[in-house]
Amino acid sequence: MPAEALLTRGRTANQAIGASGTFDLPGSNGAFPAKVDCVGDSTLTVSADMTGAIVGDLTVAVNPYGADGITPQPVALPLMYTSTPIFATGKVYVTNHYDVTGVDAVRIRLGNTNVGAQTLNASWKLA
Repeated sequence: MPAEALLTRGRTANQAIGASGTFDLPGSNGAFPAKVDCVGDSTLTVSADMTGAIVGDLTVAVNPYGADGITPQPVALPLMYTSTPIFATGKVYVTNHYDVTGVDAVRIRLGNTNVGAQTLNASWKLA
């Protein structure tokens, strides 16, 4: 697929996520594997909200893919900027920004640390 055809944004809505479970946002091809192609972009913004009980119920990790282009590296990218995660009206909200300059592709993994299943809405955008 030529680079011009790759998506620069993606989202998921009303995704069930099990207790202590994770969910990988769909990638640039709109499907799985969850690989967001970042070549030529410098900033990745990830926004998410999830039902929950406390701010710590929702986690976000952005891992770059290794040199093989298949395996996500075990160390997540550091945050460039984050909104302070908040809990309001039964949901946890967060918006994070990551510097992806020089990174070919990443996996965006969202986690539910709550003991019960939750509902997740999330999106990503490259700029």
